[in-house]
Amino acid sequence: GRILEKDVVLALSRKLAASINAMPGYRAVLIRDGDYYVNLYRRPQIARDHRADLFLAIHADWFRYSRASGVTVYALSGERADRENAARVAQKENSADLLGGVGNDISLGSLEDDVALTLVSLQMEWSMDQSVVAGTRILESLGRVAKLRKDKVQQASFQVLNSPDIPSMLIETGYLSNA
Repeated sequence: GRILEKDVVLALSRKLAASINAMPGYRAVLIRDGDYYVNLYRRPQIARDHRADLFLAIHADWFRYSRASGVTVYALSGERADRENAARVAQKENSADLLGGVGNDISLGSLEDDVALTLVSLQMEWSMDQSVVAGTRILESLGRVAKLRKDKVQQASFQVLNSPDIPSMLIETGYLSNA
């Protein structure tokens, strides 16, 4: 009789995908469409493989007290972005990191470290800015139909938000611990 997050967010995600797919020119891609786990590191790559313009991680929070309620939208924090960018440059010889788009458009391998770090940092800054812009619009829309826990996009260090090339948000849709 327990409500599970995976069931709630999959149902929400399917409804959101159907709404998006009903709009001309838009196509939603679900990271998962069944009861199975997808590694956190793999999720942004799936979005990238489908040339996504936006990545949304849908979640349902919980808290030990049932009074917690409301929607929260998160974007990547600058501190996490700096660490991720440095890591990308450090391993640039062994990976096909992306700049300026998806699909291995530009490889970092041929660039000097300082140039690569500057380019990745600029791309990440753009991605984070766009995440906040989109998150703000989502909060405005959700605020008309649901209680908001925070009325501004929050900054966090979630693994799924670290794409330099895809604006990304994590949306906590509410609390399973609150009926």
